[in-house]
Amino acid sequence: MSDAGLRVLLLDLTASGAASRPMLDSGLFPGITNLLASEAQFSDVIHPDLYSDAHVIPVGTADPVKAMRAADRLPIIMQSLTTAYDLVVVECGPADAQGISRLVGDGTEVFLSMLEADEEVTQAAVKLIENGYPDVTLVTPVGHEPGNPLPGRRSAA
Repeated sequence: MSDAGLRVLLLDLTASGAASRPMLDSGLFPGITNLLASEAQFSDVIHPDLYSDAHVIPVGTADPVKAMRAADRLPIIMQSLTTAYDLVVVECGPADAQGISRLVGDGTEVFLSMLEADEEVTQAAVKLIENGYPDVTLVTPVGHEPGNPLPGRRSAA
């Protein structure tokens, strides 16, 4: 999408940095933990993706416990990012409805990635739907044919 002209940013909220590390070829860049811990500003934590025109805010290098003390600032950060970018993709890793509640706003779409349709994925999707996210989209790797998708749910690959 960024190569097509949209301003796109990936915010990596995974514990391991799995989403941003391949885009930056490193896990040593300042990121969201540094911003939350007041060790860096926006301009210090936004990095260009090495393989596209997208931008990336990696996990960062600050103490995650210290950073999470300021998690109430996430809605303000998200508002700033959604104002500056056409599309903000937030990779949360394993998360539930309560865990993503600070990140959602108008125009938010929730995607649930899966390799196989199993009971764990089904329960995660049901819980998201029951907690106010009725339009969950299931995402699978390109070319992968998932088992039994949830009735009435959309899927994207």
